[in-house]
Amino acid sequence: MSGAKQGGKDMMEKFAIARAWRDTVQLTRQRGLAVLGVFVLVGVIAAVIGFAVLASLFGSFAQFAAGASSQTASALASNIGLFGLAYAVFGLLYIGAYMAAWRVALSPPGTGFGDGLIYGIKACVPVLLAGLLFSVAAAAVFLILMLPFGFATTGLFAGFNNGAGPPASMFLAAFGFVILFLVLFLFVYARLGIAGPLMAARRMINPFRGLAESWRLTRGHSLRLMGYIFLFNLAFFAAYLMIGTIVGLMGVISPTLVYIVMIPVYLLAFVVQITMPAGIYTTLRGHLVDEDLDEIFGEDRAEPDGV
Repeated sequence: MSGAKQGGKDMMEKFAIARAWRDTVQLTRQRGLAVLGVFVLVGVIAAVIGFAVLASLFGSFAQFAAGASSQTASALASNIGLFGLAYAVFGLLYIGAYMAAWRVALSPPGTGFGDGLIYGIKACVPVLLAGLLFSVAAAAVFLILMLPFGFATTGLFAGFNNGAGPPASMFLAAFGFVILFLVLFLFVYARLGIAGPLMAARRMINPFRGLAESWRLTRGHSLRLMGYIFLFNLAFFAAYLMIGTIVGLMGVISPTLVYIVMIPVYLLAFVVQITMPAGIYTTLRGHLVDEDLDEIFGEDRAEPDGV
């Protein structure tokens, strides 16, 4: 194991894009079905809750339409409130599914499927609260960035409204803002995008510590990570276009064949998008791609809960 650790230290010097992809493929091959199983289970639970809530809500609407009264109005208001509560539960299920899936993907053999589900339940509330705070901060930063753009283009839009036509500088300003936003997004994702897998691998509950650890672990790798994330999404977009074109031609022959081909492709793409940040995490940890997962995450398994 000492040789593997030494190799890991060498790999920590420079983030290897090819290695991150190999780790992603390995995690998908070894844990893909378990990851997919988490989302299938959570999806069934969400569907049952959603069906029950919607059935009750539509029943209340029908009763209120048939005869408006204080009783039917109260029942309708209660069901609307229940729908809002269900929407919040869906958000928790969505976040919990991701955290559980990452735990299942990164846990050593023998840990068990239930361990990932339990961790997802524990982590979903603090991660949701941290996500709300992060969203507010991101929105504030976005508005601050929009102010200079708004002031710079006010006169340009005024000239356009007077019939002068859109000047080239307006398009350049808009293009520059899009590029700035894309670079900022890639940078933030590169530095904080492995917080979820990192937390799951170490059974962390505190999302702010996870973000801090992600920022520390990705230090010095920003440009390579940004390039990898950009290339990964670009490759996925190109693959979707190519597969969509092929499937469109197949649909002329048989619509059923489209479903037979597209469902497995979509599920595989979904799982890969989940294991991709996990693959980045394993690469940054400096683990060899052909190591056994029990060795890779032996240290992570020793991390205490709730920290």
